[in-house]
Amino acid sequence: MLWLTEVGFPVQPNSWEVIFARASERCSSFGFEITISPHQLRHTFAVHMLAMLIQHRLRDAALPAGPIEGYRQILGDPLQQVQRLLGHASLATTYIYLDHIATRANTVDAAVEELLALLPSERSL
Repeated sequence: MLWLTEVGFPVQPNSWEVIFARASERCSSFGFEITISPHQLRHTFAVHMLAMLIQHRLRDAALPAGPIEGYRQILGDPLQQVQRLLGHASLATTYIYLDHIATRANTVDAAVEELLALLPSERSL
């Protein structure tokens, strides 16, 4: 219901494949070899959303009680949020997006640096 046709009806899901194929053809006609699909756009959204949620979670995280609890505290909620946004039945399906976080490494690295700055240094222990 987000995208409407010229007459006000929702664009049919299978229409998106045609729309993206035509856009890719137009890009090729101008010398840009780009081929993209609606599913790739969904995948890109998921990777960026997960990176952003992890960054915010790291910024807000308190010192974890242990490694497992720390992982759940830092990554559990963002993964579940992306799972709900994408409509995945299983959280395991959403784990694949963790593999693609490397493309957003600068965001995650900055968040980790912020978290490490909050930890007590060895000198103060």
